[in-house]
Amino acid sequence: MTSLTEIHELEGRYPFSEEEIEILLRCHKALKDNTGQDSFVMKLAMCSPYATFFMPGNELRRRVDFLENHVLPSGFSSELRAAISADAFVNYANLGMERSLERFLEGIANTGRRGPHEALRVMYDIICDDGDDNENAASDLIELAFALSVASNVLVSPTATVDQEPNILRRIQNFDSSFMVKSLLQVSDNRDGTTTPLTQKMFVEWAEDNMPLLASTLLTFVHRLIFHTRPLPPSRIPYIQPEHYHVSDIFNHEDSRLFAFGCMTPALAGKWHRLYSSEQDGRSFNRLEHSILGYGGPTLMVIRTTGENEATLGAFMSSPWKESSKFHGDSDSFLFQLEPTLGVYRPVGGKDENIMYLNPSTRHTGSNGLPHGIGFGGSLNKPRLFIPESLDALGHASSLGFTYQMGNLLPEESLETFEIKVLEIWGVGDDTLVTQALRDRANFRERTDSAIYKARHISDKTQFVEDLQSGLIPNTLYKHQEDARGRPDFSVDETHDGYKVDRE
Repeated sequence: MTSLTEIHELEGRYPFSEEEIEILLRCHKALKDNTGQDSFVMKLAMCSPYATFFMPGNELRRRVDFLENHVLPSGFSSELRAAISADAFVNYANLGMERSLERFLEGIANTGRRGPHEALRVMYDIICDDGDDNENAASDLIELAFALSVASNVLVSPTATVDQEPNILRRIQNFDSSFMVKSLLQVSDNRDGTTTPLTQKMFVEWAEDNMPLLASTLLTFVHRLIFHTRPLPPSRIPYIQPEHYHVSDIFNHEDSRLFAFGCMTPALAGKWHRLYSSEQDGRSFNRLEHSILGYGGPTLMVIRTTGENEATLGAFMSSPWKESSKFHGDSDSFLFQLEPTLGVYRPVGGKDENIMYLNPSTRHTGSNGLPHGIGFGGSLNKPRLFIPESLDALGHASSLGFTYQMGNLLPEESLETFEIKVLEIWGVGDDTLVTQALRDRANFRERTDSAIYKARHISDKTQFVEDLQSGLIPNTLYKHQEDARGRPDFSVDETHDGYKVDRE
């Protein structure tokens, strides 16, 4: 019997709360008792008091049995036990509970509570043995992470009933890891064309650079297996699958690529809302602008190119869009190539410089010397990624730049230009965030409409122009005018009882 003092001591040494320590003590006791035929994973699930609290009867047992037989890799339970050193119970049983217990607590902590680095190491140890073929190892690692993400949801979802098992199996069978596997294999390629074995260090570094939440798939699975719906501590981020229920011409709501997005940043977790689609809304830059200006949350732009070397690429914007002839944004944004080979390129050194800009021609009376469209990174004259105002014109994507990490946005055999087949922009985040961001956009449109109405009916035209120039009234003509190259000649036209802009 462990005393309260001992529990508090363990709480201070391991990343678990007092209640979690008590549950883990029960799990450890059940695991030391080798009676019964249950697997390691089943014992972890069933020894918790949550096993019947949230799921009466044998429902949790049924779900874990389904996961072990149809979702998780063959032999996962024993490999997990070995990877977290749980197989040391027998060896140390005669040395007393303390050493055995601490080995167990340390092993569970290393599945993610101590941080993603340790969780990735455990995942590698579950899958890889000396002499494994690189391609098989890379594929198995990615598929393990996906299986863990599916299993985590099955453990707690109220809809993961027997009726849903065919849909779950279809997701597993249709999972395509090829674009992630290609990316992982690149880290083992040598310049002379040879390859080196895919080491644990290579895998960990690749995941931390490209898919940092890959580790959260193991963290979330183990946490839900033992603690069910108890929240994780704020310092640990669960894996939450992105979802969308809007028409998309790039991916569907069960697409494998959504899993990859969910591993890039926690900001892409949860439900998405489609703001713009070139196929559904038309290839109009004005409509694109109308869909994103005023939206108060993070967004994801995804581009599918056409031609011989098709690719999927884009950018994640963590801050709202605004019209400007200068860069804006913050260092949580990033560029990516999704297909044919995954690559994620984040700002170098966490700088907030040259992140993105939105520079339409409607902001200027003439040419201001800057490309009109959407740009990311590079310079104003030559962005790293550029989407022209005419969506039928060629875009530009370079592998080099000073803002974002270097790497290919297009396939290696492609030139630096691309033709847009489909462009979509999504509002991302959880329901609360997306709802508030859409409300912000509605308020922005209301203010803009009010300003237009005022422009048509105002009696004091001079005061209206002053309000526009000062920024008191929302507008695009004078917004950030101090940043523009040249100033439009905007004046009151008393002769025609209104105002005018003299254009070149």
